[in-house]
Amino acid sequence: CEILTINHYYKGNLPIEGFYPLEDNLSKDLRIVKKNWQGIVNKKNVEKLKLSTKNYKRIFFIEIHAFEIGQQNLVFQWFIKNNWCLKEKKTFFGGLDPYTLYLFEKI
Repeated sequence: CEILTINHYYKGNLPIEGFYPLEDNLSKDLRIVKKNWQGIVNKKNVEKLKLSTKNYKRIFFIEIHAFEIGQQNLVFQWFIKNNWCLKEKKTFFGGLDPYTLYLFEKI
């Protein structure tokens, strides 16, 4: 749900793979229109992160502070519970809400 922000600000060379846990047949553009800025992760669908992260040893997770913060965030909790180690945390201020970038590494 943060793809517009990421596309606007991220200028790096690393590929971006978003996590979209809802099962629907919407195009990326329609998902942006219907779901952008909504909290779409819940206790049931957060487990889909296992498939999204299985081939990675390092993950950057971006969190907007308008939603759940840090350790109360379901995605943050999932990484900790599934043997990922928080290596770094950086908060950026800009726009209406601050963003935090977390770097997790697989233990």
